[in-house]
Amino acid sequence: MAETGSGSSTLREKITEALDYTTSSNVHIRDLAALEKKISILKACPNISDELLVISDFDYTLTKYFLKSGKRSPTAYCILLGSKLLDEEVNRKDAELNSHYYPLETSSSLSEEEKNEICFEWWAQGSQLIVSTKVNQQLIPEIVKTSGLTLREGASDMMQFISSSGVSCLVFSAGLDYIIKAALKENNLFTSNVKVIANEMVWD
Repeated sequence: MAETGSGSSTLREKITEALDYTTSSNVHIRDLAALEKKISILKACPNISDELLVISDFDYTLTKYFLKSGKRSPTAYCILLGSKLLDEEVNRKDAELNSHYYPLETSSSLSEEEKNEICFEWWAQGSQLIVSTKVNQQLIPEIVKTSGLTLREGASDMMQFISSSGVSCLVFSAGLDYIIKAALKENNLFTSNVKVIANEMVWD
């Protein structure tokens, strides 16, 4: 998509502004010189939107980590399995899986290989639990709407800006694709420039 007029300059300005965040104490960049070089090359492109791709995680990146209540925000998996629209037994089993596996996933005493094995086991059991719910596709939007999911401040503005600028966006997640797509649709952010790559739910 070719850029013309103020749209091009606005995108260039936003890219330039990104450098301002590199001095923030909570922003860590391994090779600042390499980043500055990439930004310089990108700004020199006649059609920035053709060369730029925004890649974002979903859980705790586009969404908040904590809710106003102080509880952790639900992940794409927890939105489904923790939904009050499903059987309480499903909610209970999901809570048990989280209580058992989450401390292991975040443990500092386990190796990456051990964690990978544990996370695969968690994923397999969670997937079987999803199948057992016999949830139908039509219920997904309502599950998302009643989940309490909250986007991070600025996430909606960012997604709207890159969409209006003609920049492609890839939401890359280990979550559930239908949940993520439904959440983006709920916030009017699943636009033509957005592609979601996540665990696919296959419906019969």
